[in-house]
Amino acid sequence: MSSVHIVGGGIAALSAAVELAPQAEIFLYEAAAICGGRARSFYDSQLESYIDNGNHLILSGNQYLLRYLDLIGSRDRLKDQGKGFFPFFDLERQKAWNLSLSSGKIPFWLFSASCRPPNMKLKELTAFLKFLKAGPETTVSECLESGGLTDLLLKPLAISALNTSVQSGSAALFANIIKESLMKGGKGCHPLYPVKNLADAFIDPALSYLKSFKAHLNFNARVKEIISEKGRVTGLRIGKKLIPISDEDSVILATPSHVTRELLPEIQGPDRYESILNLHFSLPFLPLLKGPIAQSGFLGLNGGIAEWIFVKDRILSVTISAANRYSDRSKDSLIKQVWKELCFALKTVIEQDLFEIEMPTCRLINEKRATFEATPLENAKRPGTSTPLLNLVLAGDWIATSLPSTLEGAVRSGLAAVGELGFRSAISEGYHPA
Repeated sequence: MSSVHIVGGGIAALSAAVELAPQAEIFLYEAAAICGGRARSFYDSQLESYIDNGNHLILSGNQYLLRYLDLIGSRDRLKDQGKGFFPFFDLERQKAWNLSLSSGKIPFWLFSASCRPPNMKLKELTAFLKFLKAGPETTVSECLESGGLTDLLLKPLAISALNTSVQSGSAALFANIIKESLMKGGKGCHPLYPVKNLADAFIDPALSYLKSFKAHLNFNARVKEIISEKGRVTGLRIGKKLIPISDEDSVILATPSHVTRELLPEIQGPDRYESILNLHFSLPFLPLLKGPIAQSGFLGLNGGIAEWIFVKDRILSVTISAANRYSDRSKDSLIKQVWKELCFALKTVIEQDLFEIEMPTCRLINEKRATFEATPLENAKRPGTSTPLLNLVLAGDWIATSLPSTLEGAVRSGLAAVGELGFRSAISEGYHPA
């Protein structure tokens, strides 16, 4: 049996490893003490709770990601409310509204005031056609019309999906998001999120699966150098140790863009990045939820800094995308502003009054290079899977997957890498999700 050496321990690396485990001997090298990358979980002593590094809203249309969970036996560790329903709160108007998608592909929801964003104008619907026709240099803002659909749904969705402003974000990339979400109807837009945490759903079961195939998992093992000769990788240097790569062996480099370019300077890739801020507030009580959020477990916000609130037991987790714009704000200022927004947004959906308590303990996590800037320019820099080295291929959500940096894109990149090496994979065999 041939060997495949996988450098990295994020979702792209694990996707490739899980696909390869029955077919090859796996050696995985992760620079950190744990796997997961941007989908990692850890115990925070300050909050006295396990928290996720970031929040990821998964959709039922993310079929390659769900297939990955099926392989490792953990799809049941995601909560599915069974419909395409998203509660929102408009901070400017101090009003709640709900996005309730039709179950089928015909968008009946657009014609029901109770199912769509308030103050939607018919001319805004032309945005969907513009997105589908968008060229590689078109930005999101160039496709939008003014109105409630744009302000309350399309702009927030674009910023969240691309992690880039609508003024500079790629319309073509956002079009692919729309095709795989809103255009699938409610069936493809059930929001899914981990019952416990990201590691419990995506990482730990994958590691258990790999161990069952006797995979060699190496942590705190940062690859410092890739040694090549005559167009093939011949070794990996980890500290003072040299890992030989034989003629029959292959390598999957599943590291972030900047790390990949340090190891392989000849590889072109995105070199401008956007940050994501995640704030975790520890309440002094278990919140009693009511209304739509009691079922969904999350709330979208309009008109503020915070974009999404996830309620996880007594932890309120908040996501702020495209966060470079707040780089000049102090940590304390951001925390105070976000807490104020939470108090207003949750006042009608939590039995307890948040205004009556002091601002709770908060952990702010700034992922400075969370994703590449999903602009037309940076998108054009994304490489394919193959490299000049015959036995080395790339994986990662930053390579050319046709999607922005997402978990779904990461999984697909891992599958593409496996297929490029000549092994069986869902993508190489033309797997078509339902």
